[in-house]
Amino acid sequence: MNSSSSISSSKYLSLTNLPLFTPLHLSFLFLHLTILVTGDSPPPYVPLDSIALDCGSSSQSFVNGRQWTADINSKVALLDQDGPSTNPTENGASTSSVPYYTARVSLSQFTYTFPVTTTGPKSFASISIQLPTLVSTDEQKNLSITFTPSPHVADAYAFINGIEIVSMPTNLYYTAGDDPGMYDVNHEVSLPLQKDTALEIMYRVNVGGGEITPPNDNGMFRSWLSDPDYLTDARPSAFQFNGTIQLQYNNHTRYAAPDVLYRTARTMGPDSTVNKKYNMTWEFPVHSTFTYLVRLHFCQFIPIILQKGDLVFKIYIANQTAERYADIISWADGYGVPIYKDYIVMMDAGGNEGIQNLSIALHPIQSTNALDAMLNGAEIFKLSKSDNLAGPNPDAYPDSPVSNTPRASTKPQHSRRRTVAIIGAAVSGIVVVSVLFLLIFRRRVQKFSPKIQGLGFW
Repeated sequence: MNSSSSISSSKYLSLTNLPLFTPLHLSFLFLHLTILVTGDSPPPYVPLDSIALDCGSSSQSFVNGRQWTADINSKVALLDQDGPSTNPTENGASTSSVPYYTARVSLSQFTYTFPVTTTGPKSFASISIQLPTLVSTDEQKNLSITFTPSPHVADAYAFINGIEIVSMPTNLYYTAGDDPGMYDVNHEVSLPLQKDTALEIMYRVNVGGGEITPPNDNGMFRSWLSDPDYLTDARPSAFQFNGTIQLQYNNHTRYAAPDVLYRTARTMGPDSTVNKKYNMTWEFPVHSTFTYLVRLHFCQFIPIILQKGDLVFKIYIANQTAERYADIISWADGYGVPIYKDYIVMMDAGGNEGIQNLSIALHPIQSTNALDAMLNGAEIFKLSKSDNLAGPNPDAYPDSPVSNTPRASTKPQHSRRRTVAIIGAAVSGIVVVSVLFLLIFRRRVQKFSPKIQGLGFW
């Protein structure tokens, strides 16, 4: 089955996880009141729309306090299909596997239509192998997602396990009016992120902390992975945690990430001699020839780092300078204030099969209190290119059914015959030279050593 996806021209934010069977959130952006919050963690975001659809299922389920609605005779989604070939499948697993133990599989196109509370910019998410090719809304406040088997692959299926729709705060990922926007590290300018650009979530990472599962996110059911699998140089790094600090959220960061992410971090460690000799580095495999939004989350909560200039460092993204003088307290205008910074970088063609590593590296600058660097979290989004987010399809594995028959060589037959002829001529030449050498050597032996010949040496 073809695993590529394409997104039609739209005004919607598309959040799609790279690994298969990873939940994504079809999310709406709504205006919300923003206030300064101190003390305890702010209340979680309450979405106006929260839909979890269990595709291919005939009964609803409750998982981690979240209701998953069956798509058969569903009241939250209308299913429209081309032809009778749509086939719900169910393997009989326990409800703890929801929505992964059911699926809707089809050789023909099918569409889900969801009634929503408002029109406007939206984000899209699904759990699937063959990703949807369309996200759209109309004046009737409907959101449609269409799944189409690839026309380029014989007997291709469209496949979907589940769909989640969750409203999101306005301007969480798009540039607001007073926001300077994203810093373009290739061209050293700031650019706004417009709502006609689609995004695909590639990675969300809780740096220095553990995995954050969707029920533990702050109301938007996002998944945040721990960072060790992506950390490539930290010798050694140090984990930081502050569970008692009163975090102060501003109007940009109240729902940017869960509270625990801003209470954990990774630093380079206390050895300044070691720190100044390397960059603390993470690497993330991404598709080449796309532009990426990199969002870095920071919150300075280390007790001895209280003033501007106490801890400063450089930031490199994809081996290019993103920040020459990063000072978290200066950016956030205070100690214990969460903040994030957005950067965009173009990944040129390169790497194996269109995949290469996008690196994030921090290097310390000598400051008043420490020679160190610090990071709390990171998000990486792929930006749409020509209304398309599709990466290259991976080659089939040697033991897969479609590739277990040896492929015919693409080299012409006459090239192989020519190669055989060259090898044969070379072997023949070696044999002729060897025979001539032996004959010459034998005559010389016969001339100068007749006794040896009599002993039967030849």
